[in-house]
Amino acid sequence: MGRKVILHIGVHKTGSTAIQNACLKNRKSLNEIGWHYPEELLFNEAHHILPWSVIDRFLNDPIANTRRLSKERLKDILFKYGNIVISSENFCFAKDNEVREIAELFEDFETIVVVFIRRQDRLLQSEYVQRVKQEVSSELRPFEEFCRLWQFLLPHIDYLTLINRWSSHFDNIVVRNFDVEAEKDEVISSFFSSFVDNTDKIDTDQAAENVAYGLKYISLLRELNNLEILTPGIRRLVVSAGSEFLPNSNKVDERHSFYRGDSAKITYAQFRPGNIKLWNKFKFMKSVDEFPDKFDYIGSNDFVETNGYKYLDDILKLLRKP
Repeated sequence: MGRKVILHIGVHKTGSTAIQNACLKNRKSLNEIGWHYPEELLFNEAHHILPWSVIDRFLNDPIANTRRLSKERLKDILFKYGNIVISSENFCFAKDNEVREIAELFEDFETIVVVFIRRQDRLLQSEYVQRVKQEVSSELRPFEEFCRLWQFLLPHIDYLTLINRWSSHFDNIVVRNFDVEAEKDEVISSFFSSFVDNTDKIDTDQAAENVAYGLKYISLLRELNNLEILTPGIRRLVVSAGSEFLPNSNKVDERHSFYRGDSAKITYAQFRPGNIKLWNKFKFMKSVDEFPDKFDYIGSNDFVETNGYKYLDDILKLLRKP
């Protein structure tokens, strides 16, 4: 078993797109040190085709379903290379039997599973913002309702279950705390350090992957989603005209929140017992900083989602400007 694979499984909203773009940008440098980022499994910048081919959750997804490959074809592609890097945050949706199938695909490789995790209350807000922004199947629910549905929408943020499932089939798991790495702007370098001894030839500069919208603006955008008036053309006008709703930098001010009062603390309380068990159960978690149990980013006078509908007049006035 001489060949190695780095299997990056996400999770969502932990810098996955930045990591994937960095892998693409550094393909030549990676090749020079014996690593490959296979293009045959790419959809955009990530290897989504592999989890789409194995995980039943994506069977009814029209984009994913048309790109499914047989396990024989997947193995043929993987065997073309020596050491490989595979990255898709969609791996984290795999159930136990599906993780077993993924393990079978890599049975001839020495596999290192890399996963970034972040505190769940922050991830929920980040994921909600992303879903409101997307043009296809945009999020229509208020944030409070979205949080209540996490077990259906984002089951993988139960990290204890997620890590249990993957460690049952893979011996080598590397876990990174996204909150800590992002604070230092070291998400990309942290990823490459999991398998590259000397990263001097790797470009780890991290460009902003997504425009960071203010939360007041996201609340308004969700109301427009509900009114079903956002054609792609209208959406572009809204983004352009709504510049006064955007923050001044590409980092969202975390003192602003969709959570009301103590609701962030209450939300996180669902996950904290499992997180504690996770750190206590696995030896490899000892080198990972625990999530801070504090909520200083939520201030009493900061914006929380109430009713974005009241901002519609503001944006419509902007749209009417010549």
